[in-house]
Amino acid sequence: MHIPRLGKLPTVLRYSIAALIVVAVFGIVTILPKGQQYPFLLFFPTILIVAVMLDHGCSVFATLFAAVLVAGYMFGAQENAPTHDTRDLLWVAIFVASGLAIGSVVEAMREALDGLSKVNAALVHAQADLKQQSILFNAVLEGTPDPIYVKDTSGCFVHVNTASARLLGTTVAAVQGRPDRDFLEPEYATAIEATDRAVMVSRNSEVVEERVALPGAASKVFLSTKFPWLDVTGGVLGLIGISRDITDRKAAEEALRAADDAKQLLLYDINHRIKNHLQSVAGLMDMAARRATTLDDAQLALTAAAGRLTVLGQVYTRLQLSTESSVVDTHSFVAELCAGLAASLVGSRSISIRCDAVAVPLESGRAVTLGLFINELVQNALKYAFPGDRAGTIRVRLRAEDQVLVLTVDDDGVGIDAENPPAGTGTGQRLLRAMAGQLGGTIEMGSGPGAHFTLRFAQTGD
Repeated sequence: MHIPRLGKLPTVLRYSIAALIVVAVFGIVTILPKGQQYPFLLFFPTILIVAVMLDHGCSVFATLFAAVLVAGYMFGAQENAPTHDTRDLLWVAIFVASGLAIGSVVEAMREALDGLSKVNAALVHAQADLKQQSILFNAVLEGTPDPIYVKDTSGCFVHVNTASARLLGTTVAAVQGRPDRDFLEPEYATAIEATDRAVMVSRNSEVVEERVALPGAASKVFLSTKFPWLDVTGGVLGLIGISRDITDRKAAEEALRAADDAKQLLLYDINHRIKNHLQSVAGLMDMAARRATTLDDAQLALTAAAGRLTVLGQVYTRLQLSTESSVVDTHSFVAELCAGLAASLVGSRSISIRCDAVAVPLESGRAVTLGLFINELVQNALKYAFPGDRAGTIRVRLRAEDQVLVLTVDDDGVGIDAENPPAGTGTGQRLLRAMAGQLGGTIEMGSGPGAHFTLRFAQTGD
């Protein structure tokens, strides 16, 4: 039976209700047969009901009020009341003590129930918070693409997210309770286990690069953050780890490092070549200076030197750097060289320089020699092939035959008289043969009409 609680009512109203209940029960007592002994026994349930429905104070009031009513009913104003059986007085005292005890017990039970209710409410709230935190924890674990895992002190997985299971090529349920070596190549598993032990022994977090590979699969590089998993007393339960795949980043770093190394080598090579080429030009100028006996000779030597420096400038303007060598594109190099020679040497003369060169990569050192060769032939043609104001054309062609490059420089000038060559051609021819030798090639000369020079050399040197 449900007994309503009225403990929240105003104090006067609660005590009034208690008094009415006691009076009602006393009314029942008064109509009982005269032989009924100890009528206050009916008030025990009454006091219990008052204590449950109202409060402890009302139960004390009901006990005392009932004792007064019963005592008055039993003894009344009888003249022999003082001589009444002392057992009746004892029962009244027992009634009062019992009523007070009932009220106290009920109050204690009420306080205990209230405490239990608060504890239960707190537990319900804690369970709700725990459930919410669990949902949040799982959302974080499953929402990240990075593997997150928890291991015990033996190295077996206690919990992993889906990303970890995917990395190991299985499911979350299949991973739990098993070590790394059940899934990974032994050499990688051994390295990971060593790192895990170090973290648990030192109790310090570590950030390490780790290689991971399933049997028969390519390895991946992970940047792993690991820290000890501790209980409330500070004891080590295992470790917690988070790993991020940095395979692509590592490959990019290695490629960049290799490119930097190659660039350093190329810069060193270029500096070395520039030094050698400038020394070669300086040597040619020194030789020309020793041979020059007139102002015209000196002027011609300076013009030749300027042309040779122009060749160097053209080479290093067109220089292309790769991871293997420094190369020049022959088409643009030869075309620009011919244009530069025409602009600096032809002037107002009716002479044109035509160029047709194949586009192939040529190592920079060989390109310098090729440019000097073309410069020497074009300058010789301008000096000797078109005496006076004679008009004409100088043609420079470079073509590829398999791995051999063929350079032809010809003109439609007066040609070369083998019995009476023009002055100065001996030195020029020796220089041409020397440059052909540097390229590992051969040179052919012919005349009539005009002069013809053909140079054959390999595209790549030995």
